[in-house]
Amino acid sequence: MGYFLLINDNFGIIYFNNTITNDYFTSAALKMQIRIFLIFCLLIAEKCLIILKIDNYFEYILIFLILILGIFLLCSSDDLVSAY
Repeated sequence: MGYFLLINDNFGIIYFNNTITNDYFTSAALKMQIRIFLIFCLLIAEKCLIILKIDNYFEYILIFLILILGIFLLCSSDDLVSAY
């Protein structure tokens, strides 16, 4: 992970007046770890829903996707206002 900190440079993609940026560290290191963690969470949630005999999977998957979108935006935020 230290390698990403050494080459951390903006891709040139800056959104909303420098509040959200896209750089190597957030896109490669953090977001990949978050994706892997999401897959494990979805697998665990699926097994729990099968054990509890709950048929509505759609709501849980939708909540996970909204959660991941918020976490991705939080990782890409460049100042305190956009993180808040």
